[in-house]
Amino acid sequence: MVHVVGAAGASMAELVAKAAPKVGAHIGVHVMVTDLKPLQPGDPRGLALFYISLAAVIMGFIGAIQLSVHAKALNRAELIAFIAACSMLGGFAIAATVDWLLGALALPFAESWLILALTMFTSGWCSRCSTRSSAGGRSCPRGE
Repeated sequence: MVHVVGAAGASMAELVAKAAPKVGAHIGVHVMVTDLKPLQPGDPRGLALFYISLAAVIMGFIGAIQLSVHAKALNRAELIAFIAACSMLGGFAIAATVDWLLGALALPFAESWLILALTMFTSGWCSRCSTRSSAGGRSCPRGE
């Protein structure tokens, strides 16, 4: 019996699952392949987490850019609060879409929501600071 864990990737696990029984039959040994940590049926290649993380980063960047353009009058506290609120809403939207609407992944919902919201907030705030400092203003950590 061969136990396979897809840590090397879905392609490697698939290759071993197909090749091992053929090689075993060729040498006269019965081989049974078992994936100890199979991927979820809605994500056969294991890329959904990458794509939802990418979506959170891009939405954080876009949200911060929109704030920089359309809400220049916000002070720092208002800006932080608005980016945090948008991040919570965006994290919820991504997690709900992937889990409930598409059924691609069965996520631990609350943890996934908060991780995505933190990702959005971080990317949004960092992009806000970098665009501010590259535009000739002072960077965010030292003050506006």
